[in-house]
Amino acid sequence: MLEEAVEVGVAAYLQGDTPRSEADIFAELVDGGMALWVAVRLVTFLPLAFGRRLLQEATLSDSFVDPDGRHLLADDPVYPCVAARAERADETELRRIGFRSSEIDAVRQALDDGSRLEDLVMGPMALSSPLPAPQDPT
Repeated sequence: MLEEAVEVGVAAYLQGDTPRSEADIFAELVDGGMALWVAVRLVTFLPLAFGRRLLQEATLSDSFVDPDGRHLLADDPVYPCVAARAERADETELRRIGFRSSEIDAVRQALDDGSRLEDLVMGPMALSSPLPAPQDPT
């Protein structure tokens, strides 16, 4: 079920000739019947995971933080599926989805300031609110 949801999320990011807003992508996912907790995670984690494919020389955090504390990405029910899909992403997918990542933005700024990618150490992604609790898919 989650692998199919990830594919729907990827397709939503790729739709159209120009990049769509995360709000439009989220609305499409939820209006299409996707569970809210999954849709939130896809809009949060797809850019992160796809962007990380472009940042393999940097040191990346294995966690994210929110008001409830620090959480391992690997412990999230959706992130491992998103990360696995990112591993087989093509160039178009990496650009359309990965370039939306806040980590990519931070790296671009650091590189503009003269840093080298292999010297960068990224802290955990910070979320302003907790992710919705996962629901039983059955």
